Amino acid sequence: GVANSIIGQGNMTTNSNAAIILGAGNTITDSYKDVNIDTSTMKGSTPEALEEALQKAVPESGGQVMAIGGGNNVESAYMSQVVGVGNTVKGNQVYTKDAKTGKWEWTTDTNKDTAIKDYDKDKSSQYNYVDGFNNEVINGKHDYVIGANNKLSGDSYDDKEAKKYSNESNIVFGDNHTLTNTKNAV
Repeated sequence: GVANSIIGQGNMTTNSNAAIILGAGNTITDSYKDVNIDTSTMKGSTPEALEEALQKAVPESGGQVMAIGGGNNVESAYMSQVVGVGNTVKGNQVYTKDAKTGKWEWTTDTNKDTAIKDYDKDKSSQYNYVDGFNNEVINGKHDYVIGANNKLSGDSYDDKEAKKYSNESNIVFGDNHTLTNTKNAV
């Protein structure tokens, strides 16, 4: 990706753009959106005209994920902020049973028919804010978490026939809360 700003040690972006990382051991993966610059509105071909076109494109372009702190992991999420240590925000996850252990867990959807490959305004994990320590948001949309050891999870979109229910528009302040397939909880 392009337009990533990384300051610190052991930080990494993969297939992501318009990402900001400050700290150590943070990762942002698969948070890529196209950068759409309308060159037809540029006034000439000067550096200033390009700068103006880029400034106009920024609000709607790029994955726009920020991670500040240590050991934060953001994967397949967009327009989200993560501040603190040991937080996880992931999109494109499915709840599956491990064949070896028999344990149910969230894993990345790699099914060619159901995986969210690119940004999808209806299905992608987006607009999440996480601040604290060891919080986890899976397939969240518009979730706000401040505290420690909170876990929010659900499917990335509602599909009653498939028994999929999303995790969306939740506000959690405090520690040790768990929300599953929950909407509009405070």
